[in-house]
Amino acid sequence: MERIKPSNLILKLDKELAAHEFVFLTEKTINEEFEYNASQQLYLTKNSWQNIVDSKNAIIDLLHKTYESLNNNPNLNEYKTVFIMNYMNDNDYIGETIEDLRREILIIA
Repeated sequence: MERIKPSNLILKLDKELAAHEFVFLTEKTINEEFEYNASQQLYLTKNSWQNIVDSKNAIIDLLHKTYESLNNNPNLNEYKTVFIMNYMNDNDYIGETIEDLRREILIIA
């Protein structure tokens, strides 16, 4: 979950990319990270895993909605700024998911 926080995503990849390339490569990175960690669902409750899936999908959706809201032609710095602002103006669903996972671990331990 930490790896797909928008504040971490904007630091990845080449700064010379076009915004549409950043969106494509970031979505690819998120999906690869998710697939790599998919086996972890065996150790979580169904609800916790669903929260992770929902958070992943929400970030990908936010990547695309942000791009579309900028008329599909923003420079990368403008895109990243609006992307972070959009996330900050919404619920911190990634932070909430991380907290839910921490509580679940405490109950199990």
